[in-house]
Amino acid sequence: MAANIQLQADAQAWIEAILKQRFDANISFADNLKSGVILCELINTINPGTVPKIYEGQMKFKQIENISLFLRGCQAMGMPKSDCFNPSKDLIEEKNIGMVLACIEGLGGLCQAHNIPVPPFGKMKYATANKREWSEEQLKAQKAADRGTIISQGSYGTMERQAVSKGGITFGNEYSGSGSGAQTLVNSGSAGIMERQAVSKGGITFGNEYAGAGSDAISMINQGSTGTMERSAVSKSGITFGNTYSGVGSAGESTLVNQGSTGTMERREVTKGGITFGNEYAGAGSGEATMINQGSTGTMERS
Repeated sequence: MAANIQLQADAQAWIEAILKQRFDANISFADNLKSGVILCELINTINPGTVPKIYEGQMKFKQIENISLFLRGCQAMGMPKSDCFNPSKDLIEEKNIGMVLACIEGLGGLCQAHNIPVPPFGKMKYATANKREWSEEQLKAQKAADRGTIISQGSYGTMERQAVSKGGITFGNEYSGSGSGAQTLVNSGSAGIMERQAVSKGGITFGNEYAGAGSDAISMINQGSTGTMERSAVSKSGITFGNTYSGVGSAGESTLVNQGSTGTMERREVTKGGITFGNEYAGAGSGEATMINQGSTGTMERS
């Protein structure tokens, strides 16, 4: 609180020294500034022509306009808008007089930064532009020497790749970091190092003639047991079943199974002894009536 009182006294003294007129002693520091007239005269003295016409009436909204024109002049000199106070709340309603004092102190620092011939006040807390002028020759020389930033250059001039001598089997291109259209050893695989050789056949061989070489010939696997396990003729011993030779078929001949007992169990003639039943000969048929059918004909005739 005491600091604000001292800053208020210093700010009032600085404004009075620039305007060469004193504040009304019958009213407060804030009341002297509420109309905006003193503030507009202050900025016009520091930077002439900032406020073309100052309103000196009693209309509140016009007084607020005066204060806004003063603040616009401060921003034109380089003061950030965030350092400017609110005309209505901070000054007229007196809710933050400290913000008003800070703004006036900042204006004093801008005057020092721009070398404006006014009494010193405030702190130089704002940076000023330091515009440099370059000749056409200087710009051309700079453009020719420009290689970009250190970040863009990477390890240029610091970590250059050197040629790598080949010792034994080398991988990649001829030289590390140098590209060519030749096929690398990685892509070549085992070419020239582990070539497939012809395989000699010993006994029964499976697959094609040579391991790794293809042909249209039928492989041993596909041939099965051809030439190795051929079927041989089977000799008949006693009654044989099926065709004449096991595994060999013939057309039109009947097998022993189909022939049944032909030539083995033939029927013979039967001699009649006493009364015979059936036909004359067992196994042979005739058109005569059998003894059963004749009944007692010729034996027990009726008288």
